[in-house]
Amino acid sequence: MRLYELDDAIERVMAEAIDRETGEVREEFDDLLDSLVMERDAKCLATIAYAKGCDAEANAIDVEVERLRARAKVHRNHAKRLREYVERHLPVGTKIADARSSLSWRSAKAVELDERFEDERYCRVKLEPDKPAIRAALEAGEEIKGASIVTRTHLVVK
Repeated sequence: MRLYELDDAIERVMAEAIDRETGEVREEFDDLLDSLVMERDAKCLATIAYAKGCDAEANAIDVEVERLRARAKVHRNHAKRLREYVERHLPVGTKIADARSSLSWRSAKAVELDERFEDERYCRVKLEPDKPAIRAALEAGEEIKGASIVTRTHLVVK
């Protein structure tokens, strides 16, 4: 699938410098692209057109992945219902087997908690930085060890 017609030279560089199986860019990519004798703006725009084509293909793959994920979920739900049926109908302690499967029972211990549980000694607390609060404090002039606001720039492609 191609959204944009590319300059043949740019397309050759992409074919040579990018592994079609893994998407990995070879080390010589920059040198190959730099060696093309083209106007800088034309080269940048052609390269971005190629990148947009890659994004479009990746998006199409994502859509297909989601469709297949939904199908897989249907099959998992069906298998779960079938296992539940067998579990309801096979008496505890029964063992049966054939060349395809074997069924048996085992015991396991588990902790069940109800709404009355309140013992904080057995509770975990996960601490993580609250970046919005840290940013607000730094912008208000507060000094926080190990934290700073940095300005980053990035390319906007439309």
